[in-house]
Amino acid sequence: MQVEQEPKYGVNENGKLVNRVSGEPIPDDEPVFILRARDVHAAIIIRDYAMYCADDEHREVVLGRWADFRRFAADHPDRMKEPDTEIEEPPTGIDPHLGHTNWPNCDTEGCGPDN
Repeated sequence: MQVEQEPKYGVNENGKLVNRVSGEPIPDDEPVFILRARDVHAAIIIRDYAMYCADDEHREVVLGRWADFRRFAADHPDRMKEPDTEIEEPPTGIDPHLGHTNWPNCDTEGCGPDN
């Protein structure tokens, strides 16, 4: 994985994701969530995530990635797409309504951030 593609993490000789600076691998039991620039929702999620970053330096780095994702979308509109991963059943403890396109305003009983 090239640094330009993912500046914080890389893959070591054992195929493990590692922090490029510290060399610390991500443990096998720690979930990882990857957003791709072609995902039509990714840029807005990254922008929103940046708003929660208390550390100014980290927030600036995240906003830089937000700019990268927006640039990709502008340069490659033909490659942008709605995510399409299908799962048979939501993992235990996950609200099955989170995938609704109108969440958090879903009118399905029990759906939304207050339920």
